[in-house]
Amino acid sequence: MTAQLASPDPGVAVLGLARLRSLAFSSGDFLLLEQVNVPGSTAAVADVRISARLKESGRVLAGFSTVLTRVATESGSGSARAVVAVTASTPPYQERGPDGAVLAEAGAGPEQRLRLVLAPVAGHWRLQDVLDGSG
Repeated sequence: MTAQLASPDPGVAVLGLARLRSLAFSSGDFLLLEQVNVPGSTAAVADVRISARLKESGRVLAGFSTVLTRVATESGSGSARAVVAVTASTPPYQERGPDGAVLAEAGAGPEQRLRLVLAPVAGHWRLQDVLDGSG
């Protein structure tokens, strides 16, 4: 994952970003999200909203992951901004309380076509925005 996160190729970096984001939500180590998102961006605000709810309740999303397939960097992407088209899915996971008890179960999510907008932060690609990619 470290090599993916450091990759100058946005199509490779996005795979590491998805894995790190999944780890943040499944472990409860929400500081990892600072390495995923552009500070203050739409993506960061959305993840702060989710992580704040989980942190306040002491819950984690055990087994949560985002699986990216059909990853393709769109033409016109450059060193200041890149758009990566992906198909994303989420396998089943559990919401667990502070004591490890299962509080809710989520089934597998449907595949979604998304466009992930990346921008460089401190020399590494970070997620700025998530756009619908079905159009």
